[in-house]
Amino acid sequence: MNKLFNLIAGVYGWFFDYQIKIYQKSWSEIENNIDFTGKKRVLDIGCGTGALASVLSEAGFIVTGIDPAKKMIKVATRKTKNQDIKLLEGSIFEESLFDETFDFCIASYVAHGLKKDERLRFYKRCRDLAKDLVLFIDYNSKKNLGVSMIEFLEGGNYFDFIKDPVGDLKEVFDRVEVIDLNGRGACYVCISK
Repeated sequence: MNKLFNLIAGVYGWFFDYQIKIYQKSWSEIENNIDFTGKKRVLDIGCGTGALASVLSEAGFIVTGIDPAKKMIKVATRKTKNQDIKLLEGSIFEESLFDETFDFCIASYVAHGLKKDERLRFYKRCRDLAKDLVLFIDYNSKKNLGVSMIEFLEGGNYFDFIKDPVGDLKEVFDRVEVIDLNGRGACYVCISK
């Protein structure tokens, strides 16, 4: 999968400003539903071109972004060069990259690309890296022809993911709430105690 994302990093970079607008709108909806008092340090997992990291930084958070695709990090470094965002190339499973937990973690459109066993392992690692809150921005269970075609070509696990995104999350987290973001997306608010 890293090969694919290294290949398309430049194309994703072209849509950076568009992604910023989408994430600003989504973040506004998320902030209206979650109290972030006392939460400053955030890990953006699968940060891609850095668009979400940029929005989080503008919202006043101390942001670390991580992505395994070297070319995505290269684009993110260029696109966020005037912001104080720490960017890491690597996997969240590389324990040497992290010396403490974050106030919360966020991953945008990462989970749907993983097989169920990988997804559960991913969710557990995200839970372990956060104090008590993890946010997953991803597709909801409503199918869309355009998205379905793109995801089919990408070869991820979108069709398995959208069957029951909340059910998978409940296997790992104590509480899961859903914030509808648009016709195709949602923010899955996951809390562990």
